[in-house]
Amino acid sequence: VSLRSTIRAGSQFIKNFYVHIVIIVLMEILYKDVYICSVLNKIYYTLNGKWKSIYQESGITEIQIHVLGSILISWTAFILFNIPFTLCDLTGRPSWLLKHKVQEDKKVPVDIKDMLSCLKLTAFNIFIIAPFFTALSFPFLKYIGALHKGDLPTFQQLVLEMMVGNLGFEVFNYYTHRAVHHSNLYVKVHKKHHEWTKPVSIESVYCTIPEMVLVNLFPIMAGPTIMRSHLLTSWIVITTELLMTTVQHSGYHLPLLESPEAHDYHHKFFNKNFGAWGIMDALHGTDFYGTLQEKRHFRSFTSVPVKELVR
Repeated sequence: VSLRSTIRAGSQFIKNFYVHIVIIVLMEILYKDVYICSVLNKIYYTLNGKWKSIYQESGITEIQIHVLGSILISWTAFILFNIPFTLCDLTGRPSWLLKHKVQEDKKVPVDIKDMLSCLKLTAFNIFIIAPFFTALSFPFLKYIGALHKGDLPTFQQLVLEMMVGNLGFEVFNYYTHRAVHHSNLYVKVHKKHHEWTKPVSIESVYCTIPEMVLVNLFPIMAGPTIMRSHLLTSWIVITTELLMTTVQHSGYHLPLLESPEAHDYHHKFFNKNFGAWGIMDALHGTDFYGTLQEKRHFRSFTSVPVKELVR
């Protein structure tokens, strides 16, 4: 780790999390105003009362809301995020979406047999392995004091824990992902995922069971576990990470959405961009610094394809 790589990692942190920092600072300033403080507190206490009433009126237990709620949130998010990309991959429509393909030679429509094969394993991981992991995690989260019935986090606490949750995913996902690229693990654990050199969105969890647990599920819960976060915070972190990994595997660099250039590059060349947010890759020198794809790796705010903006 050099000074240069540390500076690049710091710039990646600011690039990805400046919004979180600004919101935290802004909320601290707003709370100093008596009127605004009273309005925000009224909103908070209303939401907090609604959350507590879920238990009081329904009689639902902590483990039920932990398991069933988490499953419902993750399944709904995964399905809704993947529907548009999958329909485009299968039909080639809408045609304007194809202009935003990261890899020009990606074949669209994608072969239906390949998609069904991918969907079969993806569904198994999402609908079987993920719920099983969720259920097993409850006793430990209960033991360390992660809250379910307790008060909702304050707005500042929520944003802070979201940032830590995403950072936790970045750190643990980077090291576990890089580990399964080791020659002793790659073939048995990770090669399945790399069958797609031109990824599609549902391929984000197309992987072996060990990889699903160690590289996907464990890192996504690392930050909330460290912070002993409220269940609501965990749900938000899960949703944001599902959106991110869906977009990163989609193969389309669309306006307003997260850039998929880094992870698409990883699927094409295998030896760069192991992390999710680019911070750890910059720190360890495994990023794609200086490449054309790196120059295209930004959030676009125009309908003009990024590959036409940066050649």
